[in-house]
Parts: sequence; C-alpha cells; structure tokens
Amino acid sequence: SKVGLIVGSWLISPLMSGVITAIFFKFVDFFILRKDNPAETGLKYLPGFYGFTVIINLFSIFYTGAPLLGFDKIPLYGVFILSFGGGLLTALLVWCFFVPWMRRKIQEILQSK
Repeated sequence: SKVGLIVGSWLISPLMSGVITAIFFKFVDFFILRKDNPAETGLKYLPGFYGFTVIINLFSIFYTGAPLLGFDKIPLYGVFILSFGGGLLTALLVWCFFVPWMRRKIQEILQSK
C-alpha cells in the first residue's frame, strides 16, 4: 500500500544517507586527512568535491523536470550534458579562482603564527 511505501521511505532514507556519509568520511579520512600535508591535499580534491555536488544537484533539478520552467522537455541526454557541463565548469572555476585564493589565505595564517 501507499502508506507502507511512505513509512518504508522514512526508514530507508536515513539509513542510505548514513551509509553514503560514512563512505564519504572514510574517503576523506583516507585520501586527505591521513596525508603528510592534508591542507594541500584537500585543496587538490576541492574542485572535484564542488563539481560532484553541482552535478548531483543539477541532475536532480533537471531530471525531475519542473514543468513550469520547461525542464520536463529536456531529454535524458540533455540532462546529462547540462549536469556534467555545469559540474565541470564549476570545478574549473574553483580550480582557477577559489583554490589559489584559499592557498594564499592558508599561507597568510601560517606565516602570522
């Protein structure tokens, strides 16, 4: 029944969220936090994190296809192109502008100590 599906989603959704969060934390812990220079390693991974987040968000928005915005007319391949294009553009902008700025800020903080 519909009620059973709704109740089931109340259980499955938090469990899946917890599993995905645990996997993400283990990834960050192993590949970034345990390295000799975690700040620099984190800056290398930062564009990928931003890009991946934008891909997921754009895919969710375009795939659900809000009729008011005309997104329901976008074919599936268009959803992929828009999502991955937006994510790659975001990663490129973060790599070109945000990472160097953040690197300078970290250096300033380390030098002031």
